[in-house]
Amino acid sequence: MENDGTSDQEVYELETVDLSKSFFGIKAVNGVSLQIKRGSTHALIGPNGAGKTTCFNLLTKFLSPTTGTIRFRGENITDWSPSQVVNLGLVRSFQISAVFPHLTALENVRLAAQRRRGRSFDFWRSERVLKDLDETACNLLEDVNLLDVRHTLAANLPYGRKRALEIATTLAVEPRMMLLDEPTAGMSHDGVNEIVALIRKIRRDKTILIVEHNLSVVEGLCDAITVLARGKVIAQGDYSTVSQDPEVIEAYLGAPERSVSFGQHQEENA
Repeated sequence: MENDGTSDQEVYELETVDLSKSFFGIKAVNGVSLQIKRGSTHALIGPNGAGKTTCFNLLTKFLSPTTGTIRFRGENITDWSPSQVVNLGLVRSFQISAVFPHLTALENVRLAAQRRRGRSFDFWRSERVLKDLDETACNLLEDVNLLDVRHTLAANLPYGRKRALEIATTLAVEPRMMLLDEPTAGMSHDGVNEIVALIRKIRRDKTILIVEHNLSVVEGLCDAITVLARGKVIAQGDYSTVSQDPEVIEAYLGAPERSVSFGQHQEENA
């Protein structure tokens, strides 16, 4: 095939090759190869016990792989630490972006912005100097529809708005790629819709990888989907492709002959 001059580094934001993780001889992740295109919204899904969380922890360096390679923007990050990959721009929301309950929404986002600028521990500086970052923090809070509660303690925010605040603190670190771990978990229907609208808004100049159980969210948001089962990739493609895959239906339902789609199955059991 003729080379069009575009390298994998330019095409893929994140790529893994034969990624595996064993615990006491049992492979929780087994030979997973991912290719996540730059600027895309990509979902990692699968039934309970499929290996999604372990895979996510490998990508964000909370676990080290037993075998395999991880590349981010062409850089081999397989042996890097979590802080190193954050500095490169690969940021996991709801984990690294810890929200401090006794700080206000504004203070939380401002603290995250300080970290990006290498000033996280400048507590000796005057309040006037720290307020230099207030404009940045307020702009981010406005982006996630939280400007009206900027002076509210994080502990006093409703659950859905805390999630929005976590996204704002992640954005303050200026990520190139965001990894969202079940962003709509535990939310009401209205809360889910708010987070989906927020992700649509922020993904315009970001690559996003989502682990998500709500398949209607996946269908509405994601350009590509990777399905795991028993630690292995069993299907990849868009929602239409993977939702009709017999192996995917069997993994979710345990019965390949069932005509109902795995998305419908989730709705029926919600």
